Formats: sequence, C-alpha cells, structure tokens
Amino acid sequence: MVPGGSIGAQIAIDSGTLAKGTPQARLGKAIGEIGIGLVQMALGVGGSFVGGGMSTTGGGAIVGVPIAVASAGMLVNGYAAVGVGWDGFWQAWSEGSGAGSGEGSAIDSGRKGWTHMAEAGRHVPRHTLAEAIQHGTRMPDPQGAPGAIKILQQITVNGKSRTLEIIYREADNTILHFLYK
Repeated sequence: MVPGGSIGAQIAIDSGTLAKGTPQARLGKAIGEIGIGLVQMALGVGGSFVGGGMSTTGGGAIVGVPIAVASAGMLVNGYAAVGVGWDGFWQAWSEGSGAGSGEGSAIDSGRKGWTHMAEAGRHVPRHTLAEAIQHGTRMPDPQGAPGAIKILQQITVNGKSRTLEIIYREADNTILHFLYK
C-alpha cells in the first residue's frame, strides 16, 4: 500500500533493476496488486464520503478536508494498482500459462514475433511452441542469424499434419520467427 508502489515496481522491473520473476510469481504479484488496489479504491471512496461529510459541518472541515484529500489520493493509487496488476496478470498469463514447465519455460519473441499470433491461420499455442523447442529436430539456421537454430516439429492443425518451423535463439530463449506449412 505504498503510494505509487506498483508503478514504481513495474518501472524497476522494466529497467532491469528488479528481476522479472517467473510467470507464476508475476501472476501472484498481479493478483496481489489487483486485490490491494480494490481495497484502496474502496477505502478511498469511503474516506472521501466521510471527509466530505465532515467538511460540511463547519468545525469538522479542519479534519474533513485532509481526510477527503488523502482518500482521493488513496483512490487514485488503488486505481493505478489495479491497472498495473491487470496488465501484469495478462502478460504473465500469456507468457507462462501452460507454456512448459521448469526453468526457462517462458518464451520471448519480441513484439514482432507475437503479432503473428493474432493473425487468422497463424496462431500456434505457446505450449506447442515450447514442446517443439524441447523435442523438435534441430539444425543450423538457413539464413545464418547469429546464435540461432532452426527447429522442425510435426503438429496437427485442424486435423491436418503440418510442419512447424521455428527460428530460435537459445542464449536468451527467444523465438525469432515461426510458421507452419
């Protein structure tokens, strides 16, 4: 319940000052931020009503105005915590939910690689990509991307056998490109 704490923590994570954590840890953090944010919002609304009510009594304004101002700040902080938590929840869910298990199961693809996931006919579930990376046939990247390999794995798409091709960089667990034919 530190003012701006969830935003500050996210800035520290994005800058590399704090560790990102596993997808499961980030889910827990996000759920906590959402819960605390909702409590702060409720307390902020309640305090605003109490402070506002006290302010209308004349003599109570000395105490009521600071309560209303502090409560408004708590409401805004709660709203920010819920927003950060909600964003973190969906990021962690998409990066780690069912994508594999154990160390290194979160797969990074950068923004460009994952844009294909929204295209009709291009979506490949994350757990399928993770399984292909673990068990697929490995070979040198034909285009020679530094540190990259090509991985082939047979998959079934809409009842048809397809070959999933992944260009993968093991050093940082990044999928550079993927497609299936």
